[in-house]
Amino acid sequence: MTRYFITGASRGIGRAIAEKLAQPETTLLLHGRDRKALTETCRRIEAINNAGIAVVKPFDSISLEEWERTLAVNVTAPFLLTQKLTAKMKAGSSVVNILSIAAKTGFPNWSSYCMSKFALEGLS
Repeated sequence: MTRYFITGASRGIGRAIAEKLAQPETTLLLHGRDRKALTETCRRIEAINNAGIAVVKPFDSISLEEWERTLAVNVTAPFLLTQKLTAKMKAGSSVVNILSIAAKTGFPNWSSYCMSKFALEGLS
């Protein structure tokens, strides 16, 4: 049996990955911040691993709270999950972190998100 842990599975890329990986002999462990949307993902995949947040505003307008939340969700959570789960993974298993073009290119008003994706790229 194959098992996948998918973060950010409540919508977007995470949901699409869950839908794509859903197979009879596959166990999906889904995580998401929006419980209602995550329930919808579960409903959809019963019929047949990406979390991230972005603060889009000028650099000098980003609050410390927004900065810390971006780091917590986009960098610290994948770090902790990878650290804990890889110790229990069988040889040949893989960890796949979903990045974006923002891991390679900066965009105006996306500084905290781009930085977090650059950091996740480095971790990966």
